[in-house]
Amino acid sequence: MVVTPRLTDEDEAASMVRFHEAHPLDAASRALFRSGREVHVWYAATDAPTSVMSNLSCLLSPEEQLRAFRFKYAQDQSRYIISHALLRLLLSAYTEIAPSELTLESTKHGKPYLAARLEHKRIQFNITHSNDTFCCVLSKDWEVGVDVEQIRKDFDWFSIAQSYFSPMEAAQLEATPVDGQASAFYKLWTRKEALLKAIGTGFTGIGGLADHRDVHSMSSYALHSFQWSPDYQGAVAVNSSVPRAVFFHYPDLIRQLLIP
Repeated sequence: MVVTPRLTDEDEAASMVRFHEAHPLDAASRALFRSGREVHVWYAATDAPTSVMSNLSCLLSPEEQLRAFRFKYAQDQSRYIISHALLRLLLSAYTEIAPSELTLESTKHGKPYLAARLEHKRIQFNITHSNDTFCCVLSKDWEVGVDVEQIRKDFDWFSIAQSYFSPMEAAQLEATPVDGQASAFYKLWTRKEALLKAIGTGFTGIGGLADHRDVHSMSSYALHSFQWSPDYQGAVAVNSSVPRAVFFHYPDLIRQLLIP
């Protein structure tokens, strides 16, 4: 199992992270996680055999099932069902509560959290998905945020940077060699998104963060960039007092979670 020694805010290039295999029940029982001294980051592909889709859909709440039904395209519907079922299956492993019995609520900015009646479990989480990728960060006690983006070099990232990057970030981007600017953009963007999600404002807080006005909120968080593939860039934001993050991946995560 590979662990990052200390989450850092350095802007050096992100190294590839090896996501190691483990069953969620085993990961959830780790003493360091239970004591709030590490966060867990899970990665999975949002594909599943048709034979389990009905089982996955049954894990969702009526509201989630309705949202899934509203998707125009079957692929988007499947990805929504799989990602939200994965979240419930992971939360079940960490809370010891059946997936369908978990009650999820959202803040006014749309950040999901476990309902008040489950506060004694003290599990914080955040999810993200990009294309066919699902990523979830879980923590005991501490608010967390995660973002993953598929790197697209044909995307108009320059306009986004001009609108939402601080002068310091824009200067860093401009100082990067041209052939590395797209990758540098995605690293900066995912870090910004992860931090906004951890703070709880989401994209609505982008202005204050870009202008560096929200100093108190930023000072209590550490950021860590990660990649498991050259095609994806990720970042996780966690309280600066948490010393490490552990990265997990199970090739057949859905099957492993559905079959104890």
